[in-house]
Amino acid sequence: MENNEKIKRERFIKTKKNYKRSPLMPVHLQVIIAVILGQIACGYALGISGTALSNAAIYIEISDLWTGLIGAGSLIFNWSSR
Repeated sequence: MENNEKIKRERFIKTKKNYKRSPLMPVHLQVIIAVILGQIACGYALGISGTALSNAAIYIEISDLWTGLIGAGSLIFNWSSR
């Protein structure tokens, strides 16, 4: 009994699957939409914080390093607030 299961498992592992011919499922479209919307949201957040920081850096006199760290922090906050 055990030997028969082992042979079936080996045949299953050895068979090649053609993923190029797999059907397009709704989950694939959901992943594509999530990726695109995620890129848009991150770009929007970085654009807003980048514009605000470039204008505020004149008044609060912070270095480029701190400007970059604050900008990265806004992306991390945007990602973790979901």
